[in-house]
Amino acid sequence: NLLNILFGIFLCLTILFILSGGRNYLKLYKELHEFIDVYDTISNEYNGKVDKTDLIQTAIDSVINEVGDVYTTYSNADETQTFFENLEGTYEGIGCLISMNENGSIYIVEVFEGTPAEEAKLAVGDIVLEIDGIDYTNKTSDEMAKYVKEEAKDEIFMKIKRGEQQIAVTIVRDTVEVSNVSGELIEKDDIKIGYIDIAVFAATSSVQFKNELKKLEKEGIKGLIIDV
Repeated sequence: NLLNILFGIFLCLTILFILSGGRNYLKLYKELHEFIDVYDTISNEYNGKVDKTDLIQTAIDSVINEVGDVYTTYSNADETQTFFENLEGTYEGIGCLISMNENGSIYIVEVFEGTPAEEAKLAVGDIVLEIDGIDYTNKTSDEMAKYVKEEAKDEIFMKIKRGEQQIAVTIVRDTVEVSNVSGELIEKDDIKIGYIDIAVFAATSSVQFKNELKKLEKEGIKGLIIDV
């Protein structure tokens, strides 16, 4: 029986060690017990409203800033997902860039060419009022992006405000290619120079570069500037 108990304890500790990724949480607790005590006191006993997520994020930011290295950063789950989307060059969505205006409303900043958003005739400046019957006037652009990319069905029903008019729009979600390469024709002293800007080296960047180069070559360029 004693051997069985010892074996059970060893097995449990082994499983905990594997699940922790090899971290020594007992050692970490000893090092962080003051912070844990302060966090617990503030989050549970402070006479006022506190956002626990903001408390933790501020603590993380402080740790990163204390390192003093501009190349040491922290990305949360949403930021990490966006980073990998940029590397892959594609994502599931509707193909528009959104932001928040001074009134706290979500509005369309840019509509990407050849995307469901362009097909649905979304326009720059459109204000998002509803998505699939959900009021988005008090939500953030991050919440909208997360819903459209991860939670929405294949077909999205949006209500937007354009000027003084409210418009109902139906958009079909699809695979959207992120535009990481842009080209421009520069003319100086009757000489045509091509300019290509590569924002990110993604999986789709080489094809986009070739397409931009072909467009510029048709213009009869005599030289090329590549900005990486």
